[in-house]
Formats: sequence, C-alpha cells, structure tokens
Amino acid sequence: MKVQYQKGKNKRFMILDGDKYPENYETEMMKENNIGALLPFYSVEKDGKIQYWYDITGQRSLEEYLLQEGINIEILYKIFLYLKLAVEEIQDYLISEEHILMQPDTVFIKKENDSGIGLCFFPQNNNEIALLPIGEYLINNADHRNKEVTFICYKLYEMIQEPGFLYSELISEIKDQIDKTEKIEDKIMRNTFSAEMIEMSTDPLEKNKKVIIPEYDNDINNEKESAGIYKVRYDDKNDQKKNEKRDIFMKTIKVIKRKINEKIEMILDKVYEIFPQLRDITGKKLDTKKDEAVGRLIYEGNSGESDYCIDQKAFKIGKDKKRSDAFLHSQKINRAHSVIERKNGRFYLKDLNSKSGTYHNGRRLEHGEYVKLEEMDTISFADVPYRFA
Repeated sequence: MKVQYQKGKNKRFMILDGDKYPENYETEMMKENNIGALLPFYSVEKDGKIQYWYDITGQRSLEEYLLQEGINIEILYKIFLYLKLAVEEIQDYLISEEHILMQPDTVFIKKENDSGIGLCFFPQNNNEIALLPIGEYLINNADHRNKEVTFICYKLYEMIQEPGFLYSELISEIKDQIDKTEKIEDKIMRNTFSAEMIEMSTDPLEKNKKVIIPEYDNDINNEKESAGIYKVRYDDKNDQKKNEKRDIFMKTIKVIKRKINEKIEMILDKVYEIFPQLRDITGKKLDTKKDEAVGRLIYEGNSGESDYCIDQKAFKIGKDKKRSDAFLHSQKINRAHSVIERKNGRFYLKDLNSKSGTYHNGRRLEHGEYVKLEEMDTISFADVPYRFA
C-alpha cells in the first residue's frame, strides 16, 4: 500500500489510491455522525482513479510516535488502550474493523498530549487480522536486548493471530507483564538488599549495625538519597562512612538489575521452548546482537554544534534534550525533527514532519520518505548542516 503525503497552507493530508466505494450503511453513518475515532477524509477522482485524502493535521503516525518515544511496556499499554477505545467507538456506529487500515504509518496519534488515536477507514481493506501489521512492526523494531519488551511483543503478536481475540485481553496481558516485573523487582530487592549490603561490607562491625530496608519514601520532608529510591539508614553518620555506604548501595543496585534481567531471560527462554516459531516469525532469524555498523554526522557549520557517532538502531535528531540523540540548538529545529535508522548495516534518513524540513544533498525530503545515506552525503536539519561519514 503506497502512502503519499500532501501539505497545504494549514493542513496536512495522507493520500491513498483506491477504488470507488458504493454508498452503504457505513458511508451513511460517517455522513450523519462525527466519529472522533476516524480520520476525517474525502475522496476525489483523478485520472480515472479514486484517491482518499485523510486530514492528519496535528497528528503523528504510530511509526513516528514509536520512533520518538521508543517501544516500552508503558507505551504499549497506552497504544492498545487507545486502540480499544477507538475500535469500540467505530463499532458503536456499525463500522467494520475489517475496513480499518491498521498499519504503523496509517494509525495516527494526536500530538496534543497524546490524547487519542485516529483510525484510517479504507473500504478496500479486508484484512481479517487487522492488527497483524502493527504486531509485525513491534517484533521487528523492539530492542531485542530488552528481554522484557521482547517477551511482551512476541506474546501480543501471538494473541493477535488467535481467532476472535479481544483488545481487553491484549491490555490485560500487558498489565500482567507490568505487574510481574514490579513483583520480581520488589522480591529481588527484599531478598537481596540486606544480604548483599552485609556481604559486601568490608567492616566486620557493620554486620551488627541496624539496616532498615526497604522503605519506599515519598515524603519530601524526610531525608532521602533521591525521590522514589529505597532508603538505607545507618547508625553511623560519619561523612566518610556515608560515602562508603553509598558506594555499596550503587553496587547493590547493579546486582539487582542483573538479577532482574537474568530472571526475564529465563522466562523468555522457556517461551521459546514452548513456541519455537517465535524465534523466526517473520521468515528470517531475528538477530539480537548489536549491528556493528557505525556512522558519523560531521558538523559543517559555524554555530558550535557537535559531531555525533551513530551506533544505534534509531538515532533521533531534535530539540528535546531528553529524547534526542543529537540535540541541536537552532530555533528552526523541531522537538522531534528527524531520525536516522540503521537496517542491515545501512543507514536511512527520515524527516519527522518537521516544519523547516530535512534536506538530503540539497533536496527536501517528503514526509514519510526514507533515503539511504552514502558516505559524504550532505544533510541539513533545517538550517543546521552536516555531512554523513
């Protein structure tokens, strides 16, 4: 399915080619009701063909959203909850889910506070497993080094293919995984904390000192190492001793994280034993090893921007310090401006619907367009020039 985009003065449209759709109860429902879960659209005839124009102003595709926010359990919970609510709304108006084009680039999330999902009604779509493209996208783009996320993406993909699956079941599965992770972390914290703290202490007298663990402290008036972290109190208030304890505390945190990852990996291995097909769902083995290909962005301007090394799957460029791998200072840079994706050892540049654009060798990229980067290509993020090496 070819997806095109068109920008107007104050509007942005997604365009799909299709066939003329006869008037029926679905079209009547959409004419007579404002269905908030559907993207507003109209059809036009061009060169003997029908085009469907969808208003996607102020929204970003699910693909863009996941690239910018990352795939984690909390994000998955939000997405599938929004999908459930949207599907329930269209079903109230007798719109068939089989006529909803659920692909990562045709499902949209409202930019304003991520406040909901816009679905794409496409009458030529007759996919009985509407969510399958999204499920495939998740297992192919999740960080497979994160066992927890990998497990839930595979599980969702499996459930999506079951006849008559319910969105509530998908949401419940995600929530169960969140609860399991929290319980594992809490159990390991309780069982490991005191033993590790005492074992790693170099002072034999420390074993006789009182250690209060774990106390989850949300009172901002109490002393604490930092908000939301388990506290450890010692009788000895000597500054030097405090520093020693802090070092032990950080070592313990590392031990806990390692134990959590080992536990999740054991669970995932058991799933692979029961469902070996999950190792090769897409017809090719999913390689969880780090792609060794590395690219570089060399700054060619005079405003003091930095050079960057691209050594990850999705390298984000923008003005959001927390979510950008390359933080650029120009006023023309969007919060999420562009992304460079690494696939099979090659790098691909994509604009994220930025206002001032992303340019490759002097040409402005169209929205949704991917372009393969070659050595010595010039890239401009708005007015910030770089060279790819």
